[in-house]
Amino acid sequence: MNIMQKLFLVCAFFSFAAMSHAELKVAVVDIEMAVRQSSSWQAAEARLANKFKSEEAKVKRLQNELKGLQQKFKSTGANMNNKEKLEFEHQYKTKELELQEIVYKQQVASQQETQKYMQTMMPKIEEIINTIVAQRKLDLIIARQAVQYVNPSLDITEEVTKRLK
Repeated sequence: MNIMQKLFLVCAFFSFAAMSHAELKVAVVDIEMAVRQSSSWQAAEARLANKFKSEEAKVKRLQNELKGLQQKFKSTGANMNNKEKLEFEHQYKTKELELQEIVYKQQVASQQETQKYMQTMMPKIEEIINTIVAQRKLDLIIARQAVQYVNPSLDITEEVTKRLK
């Protein structure tokens, strides 16, 4: 350990010792949970589900068609010649790829909508957290995901959720 590292550790130790005499007011918050439990998120989620209703119908239709093809192959596959088996396999793979493409596009669109929603909510969330910090005279807010255990009295997630409504 070089002299700079030793000096840093000594300074850090004395800084921590000095801080331990002053009461540090800390809270934790799970921003994602606060947003997902809010009524505004639930309304946005319902709009998103409604937006993908027709795509969901296509997914279910394709899933049913694939199940039907599987059943058909089980019952008649042994009697098919190689050409029929190849045609059948091509038909099955085409539907399977179509299903995968629809599901992938849905997932991407859903993630984009979620990110867009979170970005629009962040200024309001920051304002709410700043208000709570001022009211409680907090010194530090830690993301809930960064701690293994927290006393429930230090968790302000529910308070943030209530104010988001």
